[in-house]
Amino acid sequence: MSRRAQSTFAAAESVGPSSTEDDLTDSVAARVAGWLSEQSWMISLTRSGWVAKAFVYLALAWGAAVIAARRPWMGEAEYNSIVDVLAETAATRVILGFLTIGLVLYITFRVLSVALIDSDDLNAWVHRGAYLLSATSYGIIAWSSAHSAIAGPQPEEGSLVERVSRSLLSSNGGRLLVGFGGLIGLATALYFAYKGLTKRFLSQVKTEEFGPRRRQAVEWTGMVGWLGRSLIVGAASLFVTWAALDADPGDARGLDSSLQRVADSPYGAPVVMTIAVFLFIYAVYCLLTASKRRLSWSARYDAGE
Repeated sequence: MSRRAQSTFAAAESVGPSSTEDDLTDSVAARVAGWLSEQSWMISLTRSGWVAKAFVYLALAWGAAVIAARRPWMGEAEYNSIVDVLAETAATRVILGFLTIGLVLYITFRVLSVALIDSDDLNAWVHRGAYLLSATSYGIIAWSSAHSAIAGPQPEEGSLVERVSRSLLSSNGGRLLVGFGGLIGLATALYFAYKGLTKRFLSQVKTEEFGPRRRQAVEWTGMVGWLGRSLIVGAASLFVTWAALDADPGDARGLDSSLQRVADSPYGAPVVMTIAVFLFIYAVYCLLTASKRRLSWSARYDAGE
């Protein structure tokens, strides 16, 4: 890692400002890091967005558990359906309002992470893309939460993934696009599993500031949680990819109906319940690490140095 990158990262962690560099990437990262060094409260505030992310996964875990238990009053695990439940009363809409604020903070955290990357190699660009995709995904959830908090439950025909996929599957070009998206989802699921098994997620946390027990808890919950994310993304991606190959819009599945279909298969209910437990553990991981997240990615920390 270069001296310039180290100084930029140090500034992001509120050690001190970094100078402006001639290179465009370094210049942007240095300026953002310099601003953050003077606004240290911003780092703590955006880290609190991880609490909102934990709530998202707690809701998904709850929905998956309900599907596995085959409860008739709650047939979906898609986060939007959880939002609709919370939007039914004025009191629970307040919860949605706070959740929206938390997700906006998390999105801000991710956008700042992109701006603070001061490298131009392939690994850096992969991280930029992943952070932007994460910000976009949670932006959709934040919008749904805000809209439901104001207007109440909004009944729709299927999840957003299902509706968009069905529309695209009506043409050959759309089928290719859906298939490509499904393959990207499968690749993402494999990466999540790899990240969990190899404990690469630890590079994103200041584990040196943890005691032995908390570090052990973070390692265990992180491994299990990332495997849970892998399973749920993989299941949805498999159905989306199959829908593209089969040209059947009815096979396009979001997270909710993907888990429902798995649960309907022989021995599927225990599998879905296992996923629910894994997602719950990932939510615990988010809570355990919220205050110690590294804002700036760097090859140095990604390599575990």
